[in-house]
Amino acid sequence: MPSLFPARWLLAALAALTLCGAPLAQPAPHLPDQGAAARPTGCALGQRLRVAVAEDGPYGHYDAIFRYTLSALDRYGLARIPRVPSNVSIDDRDIVLWLTSKLSERGPGCVTFAPDRFYNAGWREEGYRAVRDAIYERANKRGDLDLVLVFGDRLARELAHDDLSAKVLVLTSFNPEQTGLVGPGEFSDRRNVLVRKNPDNVETALKIYQRLTRFERLGVILDSHERNQAMVGADKIRHFAAGAGVRLEECPANYMTGDTKANLAEFRRCVGILAQSGVDAVYLTANSSLPQPRYWTDELNPLVQGNIPFFSQGGLRDVRHGMLMGVGYDTESDLMGDFVARTVRAIIAGVPVGQISQYFHSPMLLALNLQTAALLNYQPSFESLGASDRIYYVTERGDQ
Repeated sequence: MPSLFPARWLLAALAALTLCGAPLAQPAPHLPDQGAAARPTGCALGQRLRVAVAEDGPYGHYDAIFRYTLSALDRYGLARIPRVPSNVSIDDRDIVLWLTSKLSERGPGCVTFAPDRFYNAGWREEGYRAVRDAIYERANKRGDLDLVLVFGDRLARELAHDDLSAKVLVLTSFNPEQTGLVGPGEFSDRRNVLVRKNPDNVETALKIYQRLTRFERLGVILDSHERNQAMVGADKIRHFAAGAGVRLEECPANYMTGDTKANLAEFRRCVGILAQSGVDAVYLTANSSLPQPRYWTDELNPLVQGNIPFFSQGGLRDVRHGMLMGVGYDTESDLMGDFVARTVRAIIAGVPVGQISQYFHSPMLLALNLQTAALLNYQPSFESLGASDRIYYVTERGDQ
């Protein structure tokens, strides 16, 4: 359905966020080995990049971003990939072998991959440490790694350190300043770390939800650990509530662990508590540690029964799978791939990290699920329908 008043018009009137952050404590230094491998040549733009891919754990959103990244690398002439499969998965061994056969160091192009440079932490603490150690080993001791594409805040915190000789490009982070990955602003204050940033996010989205649903008491589930709260912008949620005169009901949960079953149990516990707390809306922060795929109207049945609207920080994909509303950037698109390709091209050309823009410029989109609206007995206003860039008439059951 075409939008009469795109969400970006509504967003233009809202104030930009003020972001802040502090650097992480640095780990013990890893010194490069004197016998480091020689860098491959054969790129007209400069030195070829030997690239690793690291993810917190399997997640369809990460796979989609990686797929568009590969297509953009081909379009920008940085790699030769005849046809990127629609089922690209970072942790699918067959896909990885196919890809690395096309982008090996023996072939043409400016970007190379290898089968043993794909890392999956499996959402586990020991997994994060193992991936960190493996990447430090390759970059600092063996000297055969130049750039790491990172999917997920947790691994980003393990790798965003100045003593890592390889550069780090973090592609998914909700609140990079508060988690200490980089400082505020468009350009990185780190020697070797870049993070994709969206200039506006949490507070802008909450202003939209309040304008469209007029809630006065907002429920939110926040992890019990402060570092995990920072990942989802808890400070921004509280700042919004204080400024808007909204009463905030927080339910603390230990639900960002490596045990997905325990995480889901904690999530369900808080959903039940909030459903009985008298809130008139619930904002669900992003949590990729919950089991995948997610069918939100099933998991949020207590809210459905209470006709309590719920909004997703996770964005457009979650609305497709049953969230009532979500505001997000179109990261699963050619625009996202172009951002990565431009950043990689700048690195190859020798542009200093501090001179490469981290801002991902894409219209912020509002999505609305009409099937969920019907379940909640929520009748979208003309303004809600007009402001929606994407309207889903039926909830999709699947992670793709």
